[in-house]
This record gives sequence, structure tokens and C-alpha cells, in this order.
Amino acid sequence: MNPITHADPQFIIKLIRDCLINFKLVSGLNALGINADDYHLYLGDTIFELMGFTSKDNSDLIYENVFFVIGYLSHILQFGR
Repeated sequence: MNPITHADPQFIIKLIRDCLINFKLVSGLNALGINADDYHLYLGDTIFELMGFTSKDNSDLIYENVFFVIGYLSHILQFGR
């Protein structure tokens, strides 16, 4: 599948927001003891494709770093510093 070359930045930002909301929901359910791992939306793959990343662009490393930051931000938002 070819990446979309002219993705609307506002659309990508909305997808990132939705990804953060989903991450917070799944993390919260897991914290309550509910196994919610099957409810990840995998929006990261879509976001990366819309941004023009391909597998040759070290997207796995970038993806891991992005979701490390998301996890950190989620923790800050939930528990403070």
C-alpha cells in the first residue's frame, strides 16, 4: 500500500488525540484488573502511513519511542509528576 502523500495535518493530530484517548482507556482498564489488551486500535500504523513513514524509515524504532512518550504522558496526566 502506498502512503498518502498529502495528509491533512489536522486529521493526523485528531488521530493522535484518539490514539492517546484509547491508550488511556486501555491502560485504565488494565489498572483495574480488566484485561483490555485486545482493545488497542493500532492507530499508530495509520498515523505513520499518513505521515509518509515506510518500513525502511526505522518506523519500528520511531513507533516504540512515540509510545514510550505516550505512556509517560498518560502516567503524568493520571498521577501528576
